[in-house]
Amino acid sequence: MLWLSRKDIEHISRRLLRDYLKKVPQKVDHIDPADFAEKMCGLQFTFADISEAHDAIGLTATSGVIITIPQRDGTRLDYELDGKTAFIDQSLVAENQIGRLNFTMMHEAEHQLFWMLYPEEYEAQTPRCVFRMTDEHTQYPVLDWEEWQTNVLTSFLLLPKELVYRHMANVGLKDGTHAKTMSVFRRPQSGSVCPKQH
Repeated sequence: MLWLSRKDIEHISRRLLRDYLKKVPQKVDHIDPADFAEKMCGLQFTFADISEAHDAIGLTATSGVIITIPQRDGTRLDYELDGKTAFIDQSLVAENQIGRLNFTMMHEAEHQLFWMLYPEEYEAQTPRCVFRMTDEHTQYPVLDWEEWQTNVLTSFLLLPKELVYRHMANVGLKDGTHAKTMSVFRRPQSGSVCPKQH
């Protein structure tokens, strides 16, 4: 198993973003997860009912995995995960959950990228299937390092600091103002439950 720190993952994200931006002909104002996935790892997305209870919202595999998923009407459908397709639950589109949709799409792409970057650590030669649950949240201590690392990389890639700062400047938060504003959102000191007050 691969053990990466948040700093290690940030360095990976910087390298991936640099490579991605070389493949995009114009200046971007956001990172499109579908475009990023296609350009960086050849991953395409298919929308389907992948969970009867909508408790799984995304799934992908390294290669050659067929999974059977019960449908609400009582039938069962087989889905083939070929390493180049990720399935996203169509409820994210139907319910207009754009933030969760973008995060889930990028999350599935990051699994593929980790498998490509570190094949020995992730044993990519053995078919693996992973899925993102709707109620996923980080627990401490972290019990599932693969999911934690994938979530952290997803966050760095969807919200690169340059884009965040550019959008802040566009609404008048510039000339150092962003540093003061951002300090409000720093991790609370141990024992504290409230953001830092100024």
